[in-house]
Formats: sequence, C-alpha cells, structure tokens
Amino acid sequence: MRAFLAGIFCLAAVICGSSISANAAVIASCGPMEGYSYFIHDELAGNEAEWVRDSLESTTIFMGTDKIEDVVIKSRLGEEDWTRSASDYDADVMELPREGSIRRVLIYWGPVIELYAVDMAKKSLSLVSQKSRPIKVMHAYAGKCE
Repeated sequence: MRAFLAGIFCLAAVICGSSISANAAVIASCGPMEGYSYFIHDELAGNEAEWVRDSLESTTIFMGTDKIEDVVIKSRLGEEDWTRSASDYDADVMELPREGSIRRVLIYWGPVIELYAVDMAKKSLSLVSQKSRPIKVMHAYAGKCE
C-alpha cells in the first residue's frame, strides 16, 4: 500500500524548486516529522480503515517578497524516496493571517487540502492534510524546524 502511495505522489513530481522565483527565501526547513495517517475504508480499493504510524523526512516552506510561494515535502515510503511540492500540482498556496509567532499556510488542489502551522518562536511545524481521491486518507504530523 505504501509503495502504491509513493507511486501516486511521484506521478506528478517535477524537479524541486522549478517554479520558485529567484527572490524566494526559505522561511522554514523542518523535519523529520512524525505522526499518523488514516486510510479511510474503501471497498473498491480493498483497504480497511486504520491509523498507521507514519513520517516525513523533511518539509521546506519558501517565501517570496511578501507571500508563501511553495511548500516542498521529501519523504521515504518503504524503499522509495519521493519529493513533492505544491507547485508540482499548480496548487493554490495561501498564507492565512498570522497570530503572534505562528504562520499558517493553506494549500489546496483538487482533492487535497493541507494546513501547515509553523511556530517561528518554538521552531516547530504541524501538518494536517486530507485527500479525498484516488485514495481517501488523512495525515497528521508534527516536527521541529531549523
């Protein structure tokens, strides 16, 4: 199942940073991140609903002159490394209003919604995502940042 997911993530992958402008700077480089994934029961896919321990190798958030430009995730699923960024999918990347030292980024493309919360003071990141197809899954991760 994990290898299948890695294949799906890799299908649309392109070279990291290809759409990040020259003026972009890294505002957070985080990882590894530990957490859980919940694969929602789907009779057609033949999977059972369950929480599975999961992790991400790293997450990088890039910011241009005044806005978040991209979020790049690197991970390892089974024996496969994969890289994916919001720009790979032409996803909408939007920074939500700041609250103190916390910067939140919402990414939306088609069946996927991701919410990142970076606490710049505590140097930590949390990520919650939901994917409604082709495999219905939710993720919840937390990790430290540089």
